[in-house]
Amino acid sequence: MSFKEITIIGGILFSFGLVAFIAFFATKTMVTQMVAIPEINKYPIVNSTLTSTISNVGKSDYLMMGLMIGLALFIIFSGYLSTFNTAFMVIYFIVMIIVVAMTPILSNIWEDVTSMSVFGTTVTSFPITNHILLNLPIYVTIIGFFGMIAMVIGKNNI
Repeated sequence: MSFKEITIIGGILFSFGLVAFIAFFATKTMVTQMVAIPEINKYPIVNSTLTSTISNVGKSDYLMMGLMIGLALFIIFSGYLSTFNTAFMVIYFIVMIIVVAMTPILSNIWEDVTSMSVFGTTVTSFPITNHILLNLPIYVTIIGFFGMIAMVIGKNNI
């Protein structure tokens, strides 16, 4: 298990959440404006397709949960299968402390972006993503400790 994995998890979760949030806002804005045009709105199939686009993009909130679980399982399994010396646990712990100290920055950026008046109530369509990114330091800490425990267990079993 490399030390980069724990540092990358916060960035991946933040990036995916931000891109999904902005994509949902842009899609909802464009579809709302397109439905208001009479030439586009005259066919019911077009109207239903455009409205279903909003709900499909909104499902990326569930993808965020799957991404977090997948990354957590990846950290745990790769920690279990690693063949590092136990002395590297100290380095892993120090890296984890640095990463956990930096994740509140990402959490605050998420809070600042979602509270902008431009986005309005878009954040209500992302309850899972909002919860994960507002509590990102806690989740990264928990995943990091489970990865460290898996590293110890895996080292003793191999």
